[in-house]
Amino acid sequence: MRIFRISFHKRIEGLSFTSAALLTITSLDAFCPPARLAAALPGKRGPIPFSPESPFMFPRSPLHGWAGPLRLLTGLITAVTATGGALAAPVISELMFHPASVPEDTRQEWLEISNPSNSGGTDLSGWKISKGISFTFPNGTVLAPGASLIVAADTAVFMAEHSGFTGVVMGGWTGRLSNAGENVQLDDAAGGKVDEIFYSDEGDWALRARPVRDIYGRQGWAWESPADGGGRTIERLRLDVAGDFGQNWRISGTAGGTPGAVPVQAPMVGIRNVRHFPAIPRPSASVTVEAVVDDAMDGTVAPSQTLFWRVDGASDFTAVPMTETWRQGSQTTVQGVVPPQAPGTVVEYYVRAAGDLGETATWP
Repeated sequence: MRIFRISFHKRIEGLSFTSAALLTITSLDAFCPPARLAAALPGKRGPIPFSPESPFMFPRSPLHGWAGPLRLLTGLITAVTATGGALAAPVISELMFHPASVPEDTRQEWLEISNPSNSGGTDLSGWKISKGISFTFPNGTVLAPGASLIVAADTAVFMAEHSGFTGVVMGGWTGRLSNAGENVQLDDAAGGKVDEIFYSDEGDWALRARPVRDIYGRQGWAWESPADGGGRTIERLRLDVAGDFGQNWRISGTAGGTPGAVPVQAPMVGIRNVRHFPAIPRPSASVTVEAVVDDAMDGTVAPSQTLFWRVDGASDFTAVPMTETWRQGSQTTVQGVVPPQAPGTVVEYYVRAAGDLGETATWP
């Protein structure tokens, strides 16, 4: 699976895919409120006629329940295909957002840009990192296929800490990366968004841990991350999966990160959009738990998804196989049911997915 992003700063005559794809559009049209819409592209092969001047008819989506034409004057189109293609663009692949130095030295911050394309170099002249920090790539910057480069807050500080690094490093930048997480965006020379990540120091970006008991003897759960002041970086697992998806990132296994190393590109399965309904059930009502699972390794749907639930205070979880209700490419929507409970009962649950190459994920 590969992600294509094309900004509407010029006429788009058409797109060509070799397989069925899932299309997501962020609309910036003044006549259409910003929205994320999903629909299956008609047909499995050949060019897809589409331009900012022509409306595109979306069939009804089982996930979004919307159908109809949408005329885009400006906007961003993201097409996700199961087989990949030649339009792959550079992405943010590693981030040092909170160095271990005390007091913190923000000059030690850096990020890595990688080019997943296997068909040619990408001219980054005039490209910008426009959110999080501010940096403009100098003229003549070309990123070869399969290569990466480092953008550092301070190039001298970076080289002092990574003396053995032999790749391309440039900088410095304006601003600093938030220790708590924020949006970092990569734009092309025309100002169109090419890639973005929304990193964080909690949730899918961190680990659950039991902290030291407080002065009252209480001990709960807290989010911890070795990348949050512990000297590690966060690394993107797959360059062809969205960067704002926390399950597509891992904490580096090496102190100081792995600048210039070949991106992981590991098998991964992700779980998102988990919800349950009804939100407040009646005592006689069962509760349906729904999740979207994406097996992003080879375009196949994860073969097993399981809902685990238990009544608060119970020691063991009950495992319930989840059933598929909708599928598109590598994504599938699944549901599992928690049976009716007595009034006042508190139920906790989590979802586990197993991919076809041994990869697993849980939520939360």
